[in-house]
Amino acid sequence: MYILSSILYPIKALIVLELLEKGDLRNHLLAMKGKNEEGINSHLQDRDLLRYCRHIASGMKYLSDKAFVHRDLAARNILVSGDEICKVRKFSAIVLILAFLPCIYSQ
Repeated sequence: MYILSSILYPIKALIVLELLEKGDLRNHLLAMKGKNEEGINSHLQDRDLLRYCRHIASGMKYLSDKAFVHRDLAARNILVSGDEICKVRKFSAIVLILAFLPCIYSQ
């Protein structure tokens, strides 16, 4: 399922975003710390946390391979899908490192 969002001012542009039902990782972890709907403790296990770490590391490696640096990786900037796949968000903090390469090599 996708949500269609548009930026109306100053130009018209459309952004298609995937709906990630469980929200951000921070709130998801806090919710899992408590009890689920049936009143049963729903603590996360180590394998769940390791799976989240793998997903996040994979996303960061992808950005690195494309010559981008995120600069604001935090649990609030990771979204969790219904099948508990973590995805990196908040691309306003991403910087293209190729733009800085001439400055780095000239020093």
